Amino acid sequence: MSIGIAIAVPDGIALAADTQTTWNQTILKAKDKHSGKEVELADPINIPVGWSRMARKLFSVDMNDTTYAVITAGMAHMNSKSMYAVIHSAPSLTKAMAI
Repeated sequence: MSIGIAIAVPDGIALAADTQTTWNQTILKAKDKHSGKEVELADPINIPVGWSRMARKLFSVDMNDTTYAVITAGMAHMNSKSMYAVIHSAPSLTKAMAI
């Protein structure tokens, strides 16, 4: 679960996000104990395999002379890249700077 907060105050907008993230492994198949045959599971099983207390989830992104705040939530990785790497590798976000 991710927590992202945006609060508007008279002096501006305050943004915050948590930094903990968990990596899961999805199990789609299992072996039948008696026959040894591999069977597909009706419902995938997600098992936590790692975690970090220092993930970046809050980013400042400059596009078309305008600065936007982006808070990520959901998957910890996309195509084996952290969200930090995804934001910084996006062609249209080459000027993205992490907060």
